[in-house]
Amino acid sequence: IEKMTGFNCFMTIRNNLFLHRLTGAWETEQEVINQCMAIASRCSIYLMIRPEDQDTLEEIAEMINKLSST
Repeated sequence: IEKMTGFNCFMTIRNNLFLHRLTGAWETEQEVINQCMAIASRCSIYLMIRPEDQDTLEEIAEMINKLSST
């Protein structure tokens, strides 16, 4: 688990919007950009990489519990 910062937070939110695969002019509209920036400035964003061949659910739950208690 790695905490994302700065521009990476913005891009993560922008790239994970509902129906993001429907590309178009809406992606660069100022309102969309402003909302993504507002969310990125208020929320902690973490990158989580999981091995494909292991069940790591319990480890992830423990890490999330630690992060949420700080």
